[in-house]
Parts: sequence; C-alpha cells; structure tokens
Amino acid sequence: MTSSPEAIVADYFQTLAADPSVSERLIGKQLAAAGHDAEAAFLVSHFGPIALGRMVLDGMGVSFSDEYLVANSDGSIAERASLSGNPYWSALEVGAQAHPDLGPKVGARSSEVNALNAALSDGGEPSGMVLAPLVMFNARPKPGAEDRLQASLARALKQPWWKFW
Repeated sequence: MTSSPEAIVADYFQTLAADPSVSERLIGKQLAAAGHDAEAAFLVSHFGPIALGRMVLDGMGVSFSDEYLVANSDGSIAERASLSGNPYWSALEVGAQAHPDLGPKVGARSSEVNALNAALSDGGEPSGMVLAPLVMFNARPKPGAEDRLQASLARALKQPWWKFW
C-alpha cells in the first residue's frame, strides 16, 4: 500500500492519542503492519517527535536545520534531503498543530529538545542557537558505525568557505 502523507500521519496521531508513551520503533512497526509503506512508516515515526518538539520550542529563538540524513547500519549515508521538501514532514507539521497536547509528551523525546535541554543545563541561552541537521539510522548500527558516520558527516556537511549560504 502506498501511504498518502495525510493518511499515515492521521494513523500516527491516532496511535499517539491512544498511548503517547509508544516508542518510535513500535509505532513504525504498527504503521507498517497496518499496511502503510515501510519507508514512510520509518520517516513518520522518526520525524513525529521532532515535529512535536519543534512546536514546543517555537518562539524560543532556536534555528532549526531543514536538512536530514539517514544512515545505513554501517554508518554510510543512505539519504540526504530537506525536511521542507518531504511531504510526510509537511503533514506532520500540520498534525502537530492539531495535537498540541502531545507536544510536551512526545516532543520531549526528540533529539532537538534533548540537545537544547543539555545546552540550557550548561548555562546556554536558546535564543540564537543553531541546531544541526537531523541524523537517524535506518537499522541497528553495527559496531563502529557511529565513528564512520561522524567521519561521513564531517565530509558531507563541510561547506566551502567561498560559497555563500
């Protein structure tokens, strides 16, 4: 079954409304078992907490990256794309606004909220913070995968000084 962004995101939020504690891994499996495309289920289940977390952090002066990367289990980069160009992300942003009660419960699990909390604990101020691109593994990482991924990210995200961004 191909999953329209609206259909899979509706199922995602319906599942979370019933049990906000369900893990990203489990919700991805449930979406795929319900007949949604496995890749779409992966993206929605991983992007969902990020969308909800960004909704909670909105207005704090934090700059979010529009880029995301998906890594293979060996640490190589499988996909590099923009969130704004992803229809599932767009549907999740709309869905997050329709479910503000889930923001503090599910958004708190996002890597961005955790990074911001760590920075605040170290005395940082949210205003002016620039968060890195999102990175996620598409399978359980093999030994040494994190080190290879860090090296791949350093190469992939390096921006030449002569280009204006």
